[in-house]
Amino acid sequence: KLTQHALQHMAEIRRGLDRASTLDEVRGIEGAVAQLYFQAWDGLIRGELGRTFTWERRSRRPAMDPVNAMLNFLYACLTREIAQMLHRVGFD
Repeated sequence: KLTQHALQHMAEIRRGLDRASTLDEVRGIEGAVAQLYFQAWDGLIRGELGRTFTWERRSRRPAMDPVNAMLNFLYACLTREIAQMLHRVGFD
């Protein structure tokens, strides 16, 4: 689980969406929440996995460690699933 502190901070940042009036403001809020989320990752990996999989920071291309490789793979799978769903309903 994410730490309670991180969750509370995310909730505070999320409230800014009600006041956001531009796409850039929304992107900034998303970026702030994503930063907190990835900072909390270290606490998510515990026990035996914590000794095998270490987390320092998010890296995309190339993935610098097994955790980033897993995230990249899962995001690619999710992107494919969403693209297929959009295609099925007629969004090209």
